[in-house]
Amino acid sequence: MARNLWSDRPLGVKLGTLVAAGAVVLAVFALIAIRALQSTETTAGELLSSAEVTGDVLTADMMHDAVRGDVLQALVSGGQGDLYRGAATDLVEHDRVFRDLLAEIAGDDLSPEIGAAVEDVTPAVDAYPSPPSRSSPPPAATREPRRRPIPPSVRRSRRWRTSCRCSRTPCRRSRRARSRTRTVSAARPSPWPW
Repeated sequence: MARNLWSDRPLGVKLGTLVAAGAVVLAVFALIAIRALQSTETTAGELLSSAEVTGDVLTADMMHDAVRGDVLQALVSGGQGDLYRGAATDLVEHDRVFRDLLAEIAGDDLSPEIGAAVEDVTPAVDAYPSPPSRSSPPPAATREPRRRPIPPSVRRSRRWRTSCRCSRTPCRRSRRARSRTRTVSAARPSPWPW
């Protein structure tokens, strides 16, 4: 058998060398694992903050829709009554939450694209009119115009009574027209439950 430097060493030295080599390899793998865990922790933090911002953006979108709904409800109510007061109260709250969410998103340390998007949207939100106070009346343009009642002379006319098919008052029609309506109604059931 050929003799070399390794084969001439005693068994304790050989085992010690193998243990030392294993410890160096283990240390290298431990260092790589620690670096990977630190990178994973950083990535997880970024994902968590982006998920939080996504939730805030979705909530801000819902608040924008709520503000639009409150304005529509105020317009439909004609600026009077409980419907208008409820819309005005909700508008104040939704507007406050919407602006707070935009300020929170802008205050977070996020990517430049998100910061630029929030900066682009903020002036448009600031241009919204301020919500009405409880004591201020609605502007005249938001009030619904009053409908004029139908004059009695028009209501008495034969043309109006025969053209009014959806009214609950019986229309004066010929017998043939009434029988034709009954025949059609009996042949085709109504899709409406009433």
